[in-house]
Amino acid sequence: MSSDNQNSPQITDSEIEQSLRLLGLLNQHPEMLAALEEDQRIALLKAAGQLSRPDRVELKSRNKTIKKNKLKSPHQRQTRPCGDGNSQGPDRKRFRRT
Repeated sequence: MSSDNQNSPQITDSEIEQSLRLLGLLNQHPEMLAALEEDQRIALLKAAGQLSRPDRVELKSRNKTIKKNKLKSPHQRQTRPCGDGNSQGPDRKRFRRT
């Protein structure tokens, strides 16, 4: 996973997979979560909660970043043909004045 912002830490695919496995294990075996030290358990649950339920400002910032990344990568943009076969942008429609 890469980011254009050089101040952002880089996250590898293996780190993502490792985090998913850990969260899955903790979800399937709540006794493992209970066995953590209280400080660790609180920090883990707090971080997971902030990620899964961001506040309004954080959500707006994430959506803005996602939109910016979509606009930067033209290979992800899909065009669809109009009725006359001409290709247009993803959400643009051609209107005729009568």
